[in-house]
Amino acid sequence: SGKRLSEEVDALCLSALTNCPSYTVAFECVRAAKTYQSKRKWLKKTLGILKQQSTATSKTSETSPSPSPSPSSTLPPSLPPPLSSPTLLSSHRHLEVLLNLVLLDQLCGRPDIAERDFLLSLSSPSLASRIEGLDHILASLSEDDKVLAFLCYLHFTCFKCLPHSSLFPYPSSDCSPPIRVVTKAPFEIPWSSSNCPPPHDQVMLIFKLALDKCTGDTGLASSARIRQCLPIYCNLFLYEVSHSDQSKTFKSLSRILQMCPEVEELWLLLSRLEEAKGGLDNLRCSINTLTSAIINCPGSVGLYYRVALLEMRASSFNPTATDTVTEGLLCSSNNPNSLQAFEILKACVLQFYEGGQGEKDAAVGPSDVLMLYRKLLGQMIPYNYVAPRFAVSVDPKNIAGHTLVSLWMCYCLLVELTQDEVSGECFHSSVEDAFESAVHSVHDWDGTRTLWLKYLAYLRGKCLKTWISRDFKAYFDCVQRSLCAVDTQQTFPHLLYRQPDAFHSYSFHNEVIEMFMSCFPANSKWKLAQLVKLVNQFPRNTALVKRLVECVLDQGSGHQQVELARTVLANTLAEDPCSLLLWKTAIAIELRFDRVREVRWMYREATKTFPLDADLWKDFLAFELKQLVKGSANPSVVRKLVDTFGPLLEISPRFLLEGRGKAPDGNQTSDLPPRLPTNCSPRFKEM
Repeated sequence: SGKRLSEEVDALCLSALTNCPSYTVAFECVRAAKTYQSKRKWLKKTLGILKQQSTATSKTSETSPSPSPSPSSTLPPSLPPPLSSPTLLSSHRHLEVLLNLVLLDQLCGRPDIAERDFLLSLSSPSLASRIEGLDHILASLSEDDKVLAFLCYLHFTCFKCLPHSSLFPYPSSDCSPPIRVVTKAPFEIPWSSSNCPPPHDQVMLIFKLALDKCTGDTGLASSARIRQCLPIYCNLFLYEVSHSDQSKTFKSLSRILQMCPEVEELWLLLSRLEEAKGGLDNLRCSINTLTSAIINCPGSVGLYYRVALLEMRASSFNPTATDTVTEGLLCSSNNPNSLQAFEILKACVLQFYEGGQGEKDAAVGPSDVLMLYRKLLGQMIPYNYVAPRFAVSVDPKNIAGHTLVSLWMCYCLLVELTQDEVSGECFHSSVEDAFESAVHSVHDWDGTRTLWLKYLAYLRGKCLKTWISRDFKAYFDCVQRSLCAVDTQQTFPHLLYRQPDAFHSYSFHNEVIEMFMSCFPANSKWKLAQLVKLVNQFPRNTALVKRLVECVLDQGSGHQQVELARTVLANTLAEDPCSLLLWKTAIAIELRFDRVREVRWMYREATKTFPLDADLWKDFLAFELKQLVKGSANPSVVRKLVDTFGPLLEISPRFLLEGRGKAPDGNQTSDLPPRLPTNCSPRFKEM
């Protein structure tokens, strides 16, 4: 009956796609498919539809050159704009299908096929056309999407998985194709954390291919090509630092900076690599590098902030420090390095005013610099204060994005440096007041997130230094307000908002909670109580639920703690069974106490929810083989698992010994659900 139902669904999807050949319908057909072969087939059909639409769009654009009005003009200002052109939308969808193909192969335990898909799509169009029909993907990708595709290819080559946190809205354990790509920001590959790194020559060949495909046909100048492939260059340098001679990497990076010294990101990378060597001398080299960057990248506020922060860190340099969350904070304003940081912050704001270059050497005091920042940021200033006029090219209303966030961070740093000197002379008499104005003045999601994290890092450092109850209460209240201020629900950025699709992102909230909980010992009962409240506040945050379970077990391994952990997991899985992370956590707890029936039942329920997850099936098989040796497994069930998944584990059927299907008491193993916690939800009892 299952096969017949699958055939009926397949026929229905084929009829829908024939009558309405659209990307949305094809995406739903992939979602409706239940097997690896059928999902892969519908993903290929989706590529065919995209190819037809791209051809039709190109013909239409030739006959009607005037574009239609952008749909973003009617959107509320709080929503991000959709992709601005059919070409960019087509590129995004091609990339989305390619990543879902790879994700499907990854999930089903076929990494070799996933690497082949990447290779055929991004390097050999003629071969891809003859074998898989992937020939038009590379030609359909925009320059930015090409760069992202190659970064994903490199990440998969190194870790045999996609960078889920950089692409998808759900944890890697909960990903099941098809999934929307919700962010396409470039990312850095953590090369040093790979347990089984690929051959050096293979990685360098992919880098060479990426640079060739992303810049080979553009005809741009060398500096423009470097900017276009900047994420690839940055990852290349990071790879060389972790796997080869560092001096060679520094020479290559310096040579590229000579070709295009205006690229801020490369200066920051060079500074970071120098700082990573450790020691005060290398920290000074990093500061000198950023000082040169300021000369070559005028107007970059982020560089000024970074130099000032490093100067403050140098003023209290501790080579044995391990806590980097509060680096550069709580330094003495009388230190010479702090005075140098003040000069950097002063030079940053003076460039926005007339005669700024000439005013740098003038006697501009801390109060004046604070007033200049306040005027630039649109804050109140004394009625009798006469500020210079803005430079001709400066309009405070047009300052936004990264520049606005960096200006606020510079201002907060300046308040910290000068609060002893100008106490009572400024509207913001404390760093906390400055941060409060900052987090409520920036309205984009990324900027608000950055400022809240800086604010919380400052308060955390203050608490760890003083351990005064008043400071701790202020930190705790700020944590609660930040969790409420940043919304967890976000709209898919690439949709045209015809559908109410949205996803929940808890990345910011988990980072804040982890920062806060790190202040307390693992077995703290107050910490456990706060985690319980946070789980009730964010019940769909699976990572937080797992954190709570770990905290419960840190209190001890007694009956009360174990039952509480089981109850938390049971209630959460009853509300949302589509969390493989929690299923594996629950299974690990039962395995810890050797509850065979409970583990077997959980594996069966988890495999029903995630039928394509090869790792889950292999864990289930390994568990049953272990029980077979102990004599508490059904040989026919184990034989079926071995026939299906044995080749993936390279397990021989010789383990299937007859007569091992009896339980220790002589009875057949039961398929009934195990005993559940008495206070779990009714829905979980019915499962």
